[in-house]
Amino acid sequence: MRVNFVTTHRKDDAGGGWDGLGAAACRALEARCSVHFVGPIAPAMPLGAKLASKARRMAGFPGSVTAFDPDRLERAATEYVIRRDPNADFDEFHGATPWTRCYPPGPYGVFIDATFAQYLDVYTDRSCFDAGDIARIEAEEGAFLRDADMVFFASDWARGDALARYGLAADRCRVVYAGGNIVRPEADTFSGGNRFLFVSLDFEAKGGRLAAGALQRLRHRVPDAELQVIGDRPPDDIMRLPGVVYIGRLRKSVPEECQRLSAHFASARALVHPTARDTVGLVLIEAAYHGCPAVTTRRFGVPEFVRDGETGYLLDPPIGEEAITAALAALCDDGADYRAMRARTFANAHRNLTFDAFGNRMIDAIDAVLLRERGCRLEPRS
Repeated sequence: MRVNFVTTHRKDDAGGGWDGLGAAACRALEARCSVHFVGPIAPAMPLGAKLASKARRMAGFPGSVTAFDPDRLERAATEYVIRRDPNADFDEFHGATPWTRCYPPGPYGVFIDATFAQYLDVYTDRSCFDAGDIARIEAEEGAFLRDADMVFFASDWARGDALARYGLAADRCRVVYAGGNIVRPEADTFSGGNRFLFVSLDFEAKGGRLAAGALQRLRHRVPDAELQVIGDRPPDDIMRLPGVVYIGRLRKSVPEECQRLSAHFASARALVHPTARDTVGLVLIEAAYHGCPAVTTRRFGVPEFVRDGETGYLLDPPIGEEAITAALAALCDDGADYRAMRARTFANAHRNLTFDAFGNRMIDAIDAVLLRERGCRLEPRS
């Protein structure tokens, strides 16, 4: 059997965000069936729509969501028709909103980590966008998802929102979770120390200032505590704080830098991730591969990837420095409880949060669709 994998990203993307997740998802399917890669499909932003939206904003009015301008969606749909394999048995779309003008001729599935509305609520101020434009996009996304034979979600948080918002059929909505886009080590090699880790491409939005403030409080009890920051450079006032060490940006697409990132995960006592904007938080999975527990938020899909008191600590929003400090202090004890937490973190990530597990869940669901639709099975390639 053959699957069209439709996406906006490159097949070799090694990043940790949405595109990297898609590349890893494609590889997971390739290991289990024949895949025809339909991508990257990413038409240029329509210049006229961009200029018109900018003009409205400058005049004090809401702009449009130019990424999902009707003309751009139509061009993506046209390219999809041209590039898909017409003999494939199933079309799998990475994401929903870019493909809402596509009309697959056969069974199809969609993988999302959040609905369009969830993205707006988490990452933007929806009042900045024209209400009619948002309504159009949501209506088209809902129709595309309702027509899908299977909708795959990275979390039950996303699934619940889609069910409530779009009236999807529950038996066609499957949570497959996700994995980390990094090589998994064979063992936890943590050797001690009080180095904590903060990894993000958006220091402020992911809670970097809170993490740095909590570290200052912790150092009154644990003088050698250190916060290593990877990714977005902290502001100068944070860089001047005692114990804050900026490592820089480490690209997973560069083997040497990826190895350094893994080494930092392995040597960290915990990942500090008090994020205010997230869907899943794939960095939590990548840290967990190394046995590194996390101090993070009880929001978004995060509680499905970090088990409170078992593989880290979940903090109720709004998160304050005091709560983070208390969690970090509890992790500074090298006793049996901490060692057991690392063991649980490592085992859970390697058992449940891999792209092997992700691929198996997705293939099982596609298999069920094809059995229902055609009476055939999606057998793995030999």
